[in-house]
Amino acid sequence: MKKYLNTISQELQKVGPAIMPVIAVLPIAGFLLGIGSAIQQDAMIELIPALGASGVQMFAGIINSVGNLIIGNLGLFFAVGIAMNLAGKKSMAAFSALLAFLVMNKTIEVFLSLDAEKVANSGNRYATVLGINTLQTGVFGGLVIGIMVYLLYKKFSEVEFPMALSFFQGERFVPIISTLGGIIMGFVMILIWPPVQGVFDAFTNWLIDTPYRFLAVFLYGFFMRLVQAFGLQHLIYPFFYFQMGEYVNKAGEVIKGDSPIFFAQMADGVPITAGGFMTGSYINSIMCVAVAMAIVHTAKKSKKAATKGVMTSGAITAAFTGVSEPIEFSYLLISPFLWVVNSIMVGLGYAVTDALQIRLGTGLAGNIIDYILYGIIPKSTNYLLLIPVGAVFFVVQYCLFRFFITKFDIKTPGREDDDDLENDSAVAADETGVVLAAKMIEYLGGKDNIKTLTNCFTRVRTTVKDKSAVQKDKFKTLGAKGVTEPSEDGLQVIFGPQSEKIVNNMKRVMNRIVTVPKEAVLIVNDTLTDTADICGKEDFVSPATGKLIPLSQVKDPVFAEKTLGDGFAVEPIDSRIVSPVNGTIAMVFPTKHAVAITSDLGKEMLIHMGIDTVELNGKGFEILVKEGDTVETGTPIAKMDLSLLRKEGKDTVIPVIMTNSGEKTVRVSPYGEVKEGQVIDFDVQ
Repeated sequence: MKKYLNTISQELQKVGPAIMPVIAVLPIAGFLLGIGSAIQQDAMIELIPALGASGVQMFAGIINSVGNLIIGNLGLFFAVGIAMNLAGKKSMAAFSALLAFLVMNKTIEVFLSLDAEKVANSGNRYATVLGINTLQTGVFGGLVIGIMVYLLYKKFSEVEFPMALSFFQGERFVPIISTLGGIIMGFVMILIWPPVQGVFDAFTNWLIDTPYRFLAVFLYGFFMRLVQAFGLQHLIYPFFYFQMGEYVNKAGEVIKGDSPIFFAQMADGVPITAGGFMTGSYINSIMCVAVAMAIVHTAKKSKKAATKGVMTSGAITAAFTGVSEPIEFSYLLISPFLWVVNSIMVGLGYAVTDALQIRLGTGLAGNIIDYILYGIIPKSTNYLLLIPVGAVFFVVQYCLFRFFITKFDIKTPGREDDDDLENDSAVAADETGVVLAAKMIEYLGGKDNIKTLTNCFTRVRTTVKDKSAVQKDKFKTLGAKGVTEPSEDGLQVIFGPQSEKIVNNMKRVMNRIVTVPKEAVLIVNDTLTDTADICGKEDFVSPATGKLIPLSQVKDPVFAEKTLGDGFAVEPIDSRIVSPVNGTIAMVFPTKHAVAITSDLGKEMLIHMGIDTVELNGKGFEILVKEGDTVETGTPIAKMDLSLLRKEGKDTVIPVIMTNSGEKTVRVSPYGEVKEGQVIDFDVQ
């Protein structure tokens, strides 16, 4: 049971990071709406008469419409974004989600016989989505489609069929099964959505009218901040941001969710009533600056200058981006008590700003830029009140933190013992980020210890096979603000906004796409390996049964003259192709005639099945692996139908090219008859 719950927790935590790219679109939508709305305001035109020109007003109308387009189709963006990101940024998952989303809504339209008149007279029950009359599911419909398609992709992206149906196997089957899934989900929505929508509406009405709204908003802010330590805030705010409440804009469209309603009201130029569940994030950013100041003022004299530099950077980040983790994780793991105090203060910030009817929207989090765009420019409701309220919270937060830090001698930055770890100088000197990525892999126990690797906006998220192999105390030397453990095998290393770059570099290092400097030791397969060393010997086997021949004997000048690199070739007598090295599948060509593998020592090997077989567009080939798979020598990677290829007039010889051999020479022996998986002498000099 515990293992089952742990699995569910891990899967749910994947949804939050998958949503982030979609949410990242909101700032541009808000920016367009803010600028477009400001240009069209009478007061602005009176102040700057040139804005009243027809061309300027047309431009304002265009960018306003683009902003509304984004806000009005969040359900579609959620479906595509979630499926694509959960599946590892696979384009076929995105295409399948788009297809399933349209099919689901079309199924609803046809089954319920919906037309424009019914939609217009339904209140908030129905809506028109991309020209389809359907249920008003908002982003919830996109969320369920995105998750459904991800699960289908995970289940069927590697499905295999008999040769006659091989065209439809693998990823090509995903949009087919997703279409069926979209039809089924349409019927499911017809059954479950009306009562679910009723519950949402009842809760919304209660929250708006209840005399306990202050407490409700406080609890929202409190728990939002409290669970952020575990990266679970993504499981709370989507409902409030994208589903709670409704507003009918000037075009007659029903808009749902605190964030979309705010932007819609801003675009319509009407008094803004939305934003109650967003404004508190501004107070959080303000209080982060107060915490940074308190930490600097309580630091030891000998460490005050260094602490000031780090905290100033974090404070600027919080003020201008709203990203508060660099400050918060500097004390969270040191003192959970301070984290609870901070969470209470954030909850009060949400409750007080809501009670005072301060209504501000946000892009990703409340910051100075957002305040200008969504407060000052549209003259949002009571936006000026945020300044004195923020000042009060700043003073209170500073006093609380300074008191507790000194009273209980909490070891916040600048108050640590002198034997604390120093920052890694090699990492600091490397601007590419490759050294940091290599050391992250090392401290996680090596490539073979990493099960999954993803990121959200501020965290490197990973699961590992053996936590005892992880050197958690070393992450701080790389600039990490802290480490959390949300599950038995899960780790989240908090770096801030550069987390995505770190994860991308880690994947590039593990797949040998980049060269790691020799001074950066990388643990791979429990051995110390210099990833720049592509010379020398490593385990190598024949990829097929047949005759091993020199590359110069291949009847194609591109291979024979070693234009792509040095190597060898095999004249096959059997259909199966295996990996000649231990490594990672770097690429599977769409036409299935070639597979690229990066060996564990960085050799980039191209296995090209036949000559001019690209013209067959996949006919006669079956691929048994996918990009990113780890393979060992002898692992089956493909099958080629030799009789079909010969019938098509194609040479079946298999060139095996080391594409990064450069000026180096590849020496292979012995030539002659070989069997699939037979060890051969492959040396690079």
